[in-house]
Amino acid sequence: GSVCDFAPYDLAISEVMANPADDSESNHEWFEIYNATSAPVLLDRIVIERMGFDDAGEPESMSTHNLRRAGVLESRGYFVLGDGVVGVAPIDYSYQAEDSVIELGESFGALNNTAGGLALKCGDRTIDQVWYGDSILEPESGKSIGFDGALAPDGQLNDNPSWWCSGGIAYDSAGNLGTPGTSNIACGLLRCDVNGESRDVAAPAPGDLILSEVLPDPSGSDGDRAWIEVFVASSMPVDLNQIVIAMAPASTPDVWVEAKIEQATCASVDPGDYAVIGASSNLEENGGINVSAVANDLSFATAFKDEGGIIELRRFNPTSGI
Repeated sequence: GSVCDFAPYDLAISEVMANPADDSESNHEWFEIYNATSAPVLLDRIVIERMGFDDAGEPESMSTHNLRRAGVLESRGYFVLGDGVVGVAPIDYSYQAEDSVIELGESFGALNNTAGGLALKCGDRTIDQVWYGDSILEPESGKSIGFDGALAPDGQLNDNPSWWCSGGIAYDSAGNLGTPGTSNIACGLLRCDVNGESRDVAAPAPGDLILSEVLPDPSGSDGDRAWIEVFVASSMPVDLNQIVIAMAPASTPDVWVEAKIEQATCASVDPGDYAVIGASSNLEENGGINVSAVANDLSFATAFKDEGGIIELRRFNPTSGI
């Protein structure tokens, strides 16, 4: 069937290993997708498309494959599709011929080492697509290319080559570098987006933000209704992007839980203003609170609610106090 409920950018392509170090390259290619929605999603019936260029240098579709029995991807979770064996790191789903795709006419083929494209589709509707080598940087041998790990993967922003960099963490015995199945390394760009244009983040210095109010334990089911409020004590506007909220109960002050502001849009606040950082910007989910920025997975542990604790504001990259 072709039933598919995804809207554009519900999923984002976040990392691609198109040129692994292994000589044969088979069983080592993969690409990663990210669920950018606030709910689990069923991946079955999504169509993945491999793209390339014809002899005239024009883009063309090379192959497609329908996902079957791919299962559920949790909210803000990562999923790796590749030509290897499912269950053997890092592959969560295989589009290999051995999985009977040949007889279905769906051999996906090998990713182009230097320049190509990948797309996720619902029928004829594109959920997300990226091109590498032509616009986004060309893969180096043995290194993935990944969307900046300082931000949550974004299906619109990943079209911009400024937000991609090469992998830098070894994940297999062949020495290939990448972060399949988890957040990517930070590219060190420290940038955010305003109306489609990126600019440097105006990072707050120590003392620029003062914690002024906290709602750690909303009545009823917490859901996404926890929040903190900060007062902007700086003399210039600052951005809340890439701030980490770190929390530890009083009884275990060395056990920290972190929630990060990973949104791509610049969350700018002016001097003398108060800003609310919440777990969700959806007014139906967060109790009707207008937030200045969203910190993914912001919630307070039961021990923190019962006995109090410590809250710190830190920078995402590098981690340091604010």
